[in-house]
Amino acid sequence: MPQSNSRADLNKLGGKTPPYFLFFILSLIFIVLSLLAYNYALSRLSTEMTIYNTSHLEPTINPIVTPEPSFIPVASPSADTTPSPIDEPTPTPDKPYLNTYQDTKYLFKIDYWSTRTLFEDHTDTDSRFVFVNQEGNFVVHVGLTDWAWTHSGRELTTKYTLLGQPTFVYETTSQKVVDLNSPSGLFFTLQCVHNGLPDLVKECDQFIKSFAFMGQS
Repeated sequence: MPQSNSRADLNKLGGKTPPYFLFFILSLIFIVLSLLAYNYALSRLSTEMTIYNTSHLEPTINPIVTPEPSFIPVASPSADTTPSPIDEPTPTPDKPYLNTYQDTKYLFKIDYWSTRTLFEDHTDTDSRFVFVNQEGNFVVHVGLTDWAWTHSGRELTTKYTLLGQPTFVYETTSQKVVDLNSPSGLFFTLQCVHNGLPDLVKECDQFIKSFAFMGQS
């Protein structure tokens, strides 16, 4: 009897799964689950990083450039212009004084204050005489064959005359423009960029009134 019992116990022992095999299976399952969890966490992190890197960006919008009206003439000297040599009286220190510019080619003259610097700009068909001041430039445009600027409603009338000549006057809050023809048929434009400053508005009126053709008062 003892012998048969021992054999039965051995048979039962042989029929059971060894403990080390169960440990191996459990370890393998744990590794697989760990890999799945790692892959899931990595994919979530990648998604979150992509959202973070793109959500704060804004679309690039091309700036809208508003063109300047073609009928407002430019009142700045070009880069290659140079001041005109003029015989000037000896000034009183810190006190502005009047200068008179006389042009022997186009036969005109005009007064301007010493607070301005004169620049000339010439092409084959027109010339500009720019009296520069940082608060606003005054300009005499001379065209041989046409005006220095375009305006569809230009009409010279006697509503405002200058030197007995009919004119076309264009005014905005920042500048005043007066067109007239010379006795020889040249196209003159007097332009004041006063930027609405009272002192420059007054100076502009004086500037325009001082304009004269050579040989006329």
